[in-house]
Amino acid sequence: MYFLPHSPIDWTSIFAQSTLAAVLSIPVWMLLFGRRPAPQQDRYHPIATKSRSERARKFVVCDLAYLVLYFTAGSIIWPYIKEF
Repeated sequence: MYFLPHSPIDWTSIFAQSTLAAVLSIPVWMLLFGRRPAPQQDRYHPIATKSRSERARKFVVCDLAYLVLYFTAGSIIWPYIKEF
């Protein structure tokens, strides 16, 4: 891209592939988290009882926790793999 013009990595291709993967995964996310029929009154549905803002907040917290754990694990193994 613009910040690494002489890099041997094809940044444009990587960006295009990432974008394509994200666009193709949207229908899967819609199937998993899309609207569902109203729950029956005799059953308890813990996810349906949560508000959208609470579900969004939990999703963001999970994403941030993933990043923290990812970089923590990388920091732990870095001394062992830096020779490679």
